[in-house]
Parts: sequence; C-alpha cells; structure tokens
Amino acid sequence: MRPEARGTRMDWELGISGYIAPATLSAAVRYLAESSTQEYPPLVWAGGTDLMPRMRMRWLDSPEQGGLQSLLSLRSVSELSGIEVVGDMLRIGSLTTIEEMRRSPLISAHAPALAIACDLFASFQIRHAATLGGNLVNASPAADTAGPLLVHQAVVVCAGWRDGSVDERHIPLAEFWLGPGRCALAADELLVAVELPIFPDSGWVAYEKHCRRPAKDISIVSITLAVEPDGDGGLCRSSLALGAVAPTPLLVPQVAELLAEGGFGSKEGHSRASRMAAEAASPIDDVRGSAAHRRHLVEVLTHRALDGIAARMGYSDFNGYEPPQRMTITQSGSALTNCELPPMTPQPSAELQEGDIEVNFTLNGGPMRRNIAAGATLVALLREDENLTGTKIACEEGECGACSVLLDGRAVQSCLTLAVECEGREVVTVEGVYAPDGELHDLMEDMLIEGGVQCGFCSPGMVISGLSHFLNGGGGGEQELARAIEGNLCRCTGYLRLLSGLERHAARLGGGVGLE
Repeated sequence: MRPEARGTRMDWELGISGYIAPATLSAAVRYLAESSTQEYPPLVWAGGTDLMPRMRMRWLDSPEQGGLQSLLSLRSVSELSGIEVVGDMLRIGSLTTIEEMRRSPLISAHAPALAIACDLFASFQIRHAATLGGNLVNASPAADTAGPLLVHQAVVVCAGWRDGSVDERHIPLAEFWLGPGRCALAADELLVAVELPIFPDSGWVAYEKHCRRPAKDISIVSITLAVEPDGDGGLCRSSLALGAVAPTPLLVPQVAELLAEGGFGSKEGHSRASRMAAEAASPIDDVRGSAAHRRHLVEVLTHRALDGIAARMGYSDFNGYEPPQRMTITQSGSALTNCELPPMTPQPSAELQEGDIEVNFTLNGGPMRRNIAAGATLVALLREDENLTGTKIACEEGECGACSVLLDGRAVQSCLTLAVECEGREVVTVEGVYAPDGELHDLMEDMLIEGGVQCGFCSPGMVISGLSHFLNGGGGGEQELARAIEGNLCRCTGYLRLLSGLERHAARLGGGVGLE
C-alpha cells in the first residue's frame, strides 16, 4: 500500500518507538540481555535489507498485530566489521557488507566460493548495505552466502551477556539453521563473526545461482561444490551444498562419501553422485519453480559442477568440457576488483532515544539538521521534509532502484535506509549531482546525448548508480557497465540507450570522476 494513501506520518515510522546504536559489542549485548524479556523486545538492525520490507509489511498492513519496538542498531559497532586471517583461519565480522567481502583479496584467496556468491548477490545498492550476519540470521533456505560457507566448513560465533561480561559460543554453520526463518541464536545473543579454515591453493570450487534474471532475484536452486585433491589422483575432501531445495541450506554428505571412495573423475561416478544429490533434496512448489523442476536442476547442476572441475584438473574423460557460462569454476585467486572498500560506520547513539530524534548530516553539500521519528526512512525525509522529489518511490522493498541515493559515496536504496542511520554522514541525491558551473553533470549530458532518458522515472536512480560505479573504481567495459545498473529497473525497457550513455561517459573520463 502506498504511504500517501494512508495520510499519516506514522506510515513512515514502521512501529519503531526508539533507537539505540551502541559503539561497542559489550554495550550492545548488555542492552539486548536487559531488554530481551520485554513483551516487545528490540529489533536488531544490521543492514536492514531483509528486515525493512518485513517491518513495512507488518506495520502498514496489520499494525494491530505488533506493538511498538525499539531498534538496536549494530552499525556503529566497529568490532563487528572487517576480515582478517587468524592463524590458519579466516575470520569475517558479522557486520561486514557483501560488497566489502566481494572486493576483499582475503576472501578471494581463502574462500573462493564465497567470493563468487558475493559477486552474484542482489545488486550494488543491496551489497553496499546487506551484511554477512544478517544474511545468515535471516535463515532463508535460498541465502546466497549459505552454500559457500557450508562447503568452506564455517563456524558462527555468537555472543551474549553472561556474568557481567561478553560470553562467546561457537556453532557449526550446518547446525545453525533450524528451519525457514529460524536459527539457533538465542534471544539475548548476537552473531558476531564467522570463522572458516583457509581453503588450500590446490582446491577447486564450482558455484551456480540458478534464477530467472542475473540480479536481484532469489535462487530457484543454488549449488556449491568444493574439492581438495590429495596429490595422488584422488580427493582428500569434497563437499556439496544445495540452496532453495530444503527447509534449510543443505549439505549432502553422501555425495562427499561417494567421491572420496573413488567416484570422482569418472562419468559413472558423477552420474551416481548427481542422482544422490537430487534424492537428498526436498523442494517445494512455489512461484519460482516446481519441486520436480528443482530436483531436476539439482541433478543437472551437480553433474556440470563435477564434470567442470574434473576437466580443469585434467581428468581425461572430461577433456574439453566447459559448463555453461552461468556456472563459475575457480581456484583460490585474486580479488574480483582491485578497489577495496573501507567499512561505513555511522555515529553511535549510546542511550536509547525515543520520540523525535535529532539527526545531523550533510545533504547535497550543505549541513542538514532535522528532528525525525526513529523509524522514518531516508526516502521519506528527502521527499516529504526536503521536497527532493528526484528520489522516486516505487517498490518500497529494494527491488527497483528508483530511490537510489549516494551515502558516503556509495549507492544505497533510501527506501531501505533509516534516516537516523545517516547521522554524521554524507547524502547526495540526484539534485546534488551537477557540474562545477551549476549545469548538467557530464554523466547526465552523456545520457541525454545517447537518448538514455525515456519517461524519466528511473533516470535519477540510474544516474546515481552510474555515478557510484565510477566513484568506486568501476571500469568502462560493457559487462561492468551493465552490472553498474543491474539493480535499477527501467519500465520503458530502454536499457541499451542507458548503457550507451554510460559508455560515452566512461570514454570521456580521464583521471577520475567527482560530483563537481
């Protein structure tokens, strides 16, 4: 339902009564422990890309079903962000964003299946906000990071407040999910990190996210395969994980056993393993595909993954075999991009704030101070309070990209962004994108020259996404530019003209790009 139709500001507040953003892990888990027994305990906020649509559906459609809740934001807890090697383990903070992992040389080198999954995750706008911890705690059977982390033998680290201090416990990821939307995290615990052993350089991984479109879609089926050669023509370890075909992401140990017993590297062994994988799946019928179709896909994709890795490893039965382009097969390697992103950390708010909250940030180059409700979205603030209507409202669930703005130089979806999370940060809307003389920015001019504007509804979001791509080290290749706007829908379907505008702009760039 469109908020304007309801006619009240509460439509934007989403049932949120207060906001707190602790600066430390100990403060966060202590607050959670003290408030978790309330009738309506606080909602834990990481990236918000899954939580915000659920909040909106609950509050706008059935506000009587839930009471007002405070929001515990983890975005200011710097301890929860970052990627590091500790001994022979890779440790990833739960607040690390998908885009930070996608660009990390450590992830590419030591967890290659995870690097591939992050590259195919949603869109740039979502990847800039979505976090690893949020993707796991959301407990979707189709979670993109789940299969890669399972084959990489991940363990999740949970923390609670016990006897006056932070107490951690470790749970193998395969035991973490209990069902759709349910996980083993206690009500007074936070997921703080994921740890996994470093993947050997000699190992191989295969990954495919099979879906209807290349971006912003949920898997019909996903498959992840990892194998580690023993140096004598066999395998010392293998692991197969399936997504979207069971109540939780699924490991298939019987396939690993078959491959370890000599089934890898032969056509007969691969056929048996593929049938085993299909038999292990327990899919359902839904709008994305039937159970029978999903089971068939599991068999086909498992076969392709096994054949593809065997071909790369030099097994003669598979000489010359190449799986379809949608499947990625690789070893540990270099980062997908040479431009790492530092974490974005909002200003902390040590005490619970209720009612209207004062927020100070930079908007289109100028200072901005406003008193806003804790649950107000950034798009509401921009359009309702500031009359910056270039930022459009359409899907309100992060699907279309029309509401895209720059937050600290990165494209995000303002319909999924809380205004209070912008404290101390820089927001740029399409109205703030201009040339030094106040005229059209070069990117806008290039899009106009190439006819990259039809009805104009999607154009502001397209401009923001294109600019974010160039600001953050994106290149000018055709495929790169197509991916730059993969999170933006054009209802006139004029993508070729838009891409021509981006190509023209890439050609004109010399030493970089700026807002002015």
